[in-house]
Amino acid sequence: MFLGNKPLSDVDPQTITEFETTLREAKLSVASINRVDSTLRSFFKHLQQEYGYADPTLEISPKKSARRLPKALTIAQIVSMMPLFAMVNQLLSGTKRCWNFYIAVGQESVS
Repeated sequence: MFLGNKPLSDVDPQTITEFETTLREAKLSVASINRVDSTLRSFFKHLQQEYGYADPTLEISPKKSARRLPKALTIAQIVSMMPLFAMVNQLLSGTKRCWNFYIAVGQESVS
């Protein structure tokens, strides 16, 4: 439990750090802990602005989570998308023809 019977005015950076340690021991991911930290920062910022409480989260910085690289497509996936590429290319070339016609007609009507 985050606070137990502790009043909000007694929450300090150490309390938050201890809570984060509890979350890590519970095997939460870094991203989950960062979401909790973000929620606490928003909550204490609100308390500071509305009620004048000290913000204990100012000294707490989010931990870096590992960035995952995107998965590469297999050759079968690429080949299966080839008809889609052809369709998009056809649509775009049609759009280009329409645009060229619009420009040509527009220039003729101005002259």
